[in-house]
Amino acid sequence: MAAILRRTFRILRLLVVLVLALALGAVLVFTLTGKGRENLAGLLSDLASSEKGKVRIGGLDGIWSGHLTLGYLVLEDTDGPWLAARDVAIDWSPLALISKTFRADRVSAARVEVARLPKSEGGKGGGLPLDIAVGSLDLPDVALGEAIAGGIARLSATGALAAKAEPLDVDLDLSLKRTDGREGAVEARIRVAPAENALDLSVEGSEPAGGIVANLLRLPGAPAIAFSATGKGTADDWKGEGNFSVDGEVVTTLQGSYREADGARNIAVEGKGSFERFVPEMLRPLLSGDTAFGVAAALGAAGGVTVKRATLESAAATVEAKGSIDPTRGSDFSLDLAARGE
Repeated sequence: MAAILRRTFRILRLLVVLVLALALGAVLVFTLTGKGRENLAGLLSDLASSEKGKVRIGGLDGIWSGHLTLGYLVLEDTDGPWLAARDVAIDWSPLALISKTFRADRVSAARVEVARLPKSEGGKGGGLPLDIAVGSLDLPDVALGEAIAGGIARLSATGALAAKAEPLDVDLDLSLKRTDGREGAVEARIRVAPAENALDLSVEGSEPAGGIVANLLRLPGAPAIAFSATGKGTADDWKGEGNFSVDGEVVTTLQGSYREADGARNIAVEGKGSFERFVPEMLRPLLSGDTAFGVAAALGAAGGVTVKRATLESAAATVEAKGSIDPTRGSDFSLDLAARGE
């Protein structure tokens, strides 16, 4: 019996050694030869892709050196490629993957091209597969396509990113600056923690006429703009405020809050501004001069909406409304409109 056990143990030991040798050989083939790295890049591209989006990577090198490089990274949706990054370099810790963490001191790319915004497919994402910690994000040459900027715009992006996979908690610090001879900058600090129903943000930016934000908002004439927004809290008590300026004049100020109570999501927004130049011509007489507005509404779990208060007051008229929309019972609204005298 002892002899049989010893023989069995020797066989098992040989099998373990053989498996380890095969695994080591596969790692060496995939990472230390040019053809192997090419095959590995194709395998990783397939694993990262889905029916709704594809990932293509190439020029993979430096896998175990702590300085990983990619010749290119391309993201596609069902309409085709929308983002391409070239000469990507990642100073990272491969061993950190053992603790399910992607940790990098620095992530950089010589050039990033964003032709358009990705196509929205709806539905819920699958979350992050691992924690992410990027100490420094360095993108000195980001090119935005005409669909985003109204022309080709170039900028730089720097920042840092920390994200926990479970529960999801993302903290992003981002700085954007135009680099194509035009002024324009955005500073943003954003933290999103869905498990805590938390959203903290601080965003501030400005652009001259013909800027990216004005193009995205489809503002007539793409004027010079400046904006800021701050907010902090949870679904139990979230409050925020912001303002938006056009050609050096503050045209909108906002204050808002969001609160979950009694099975409903309660939203309140108040603001004032000068909107005449931004609305269709048929509405301009109603919104002439300075306009103040306020809305307080509750969104029910079954899709119903109760408007507790909705007011709009301009130089031309005063409008008040309240009521409800219930998918099972229909609508019940009242509206009061009073024109102001000359």
